[in-house]
Amino acid sequence: MAENPFYAPAGWQDESSFRDDSRERRDWSEVVLRTCIAVVLGVFCVGLLVLGVVAFLE
Repeated sequence: MAENPFYAPAGWQDESSFRDDSRERRDWSEVVLRTCIAVVLGVFCVGLLVLGVVAFLE
């Protein structure tokens, strides 16, 4: 019988592979930094949109 490339024996994943606790415990500084970057990019995009609408209407 040909080998099935999708076959995995029972127990190939242990309990630790289902949950990555290191990603859940993010530093507050990383969260604040990502939030600030998102806000700055959002304001920039809205500004470009408003500038485009104003330039189109004039």
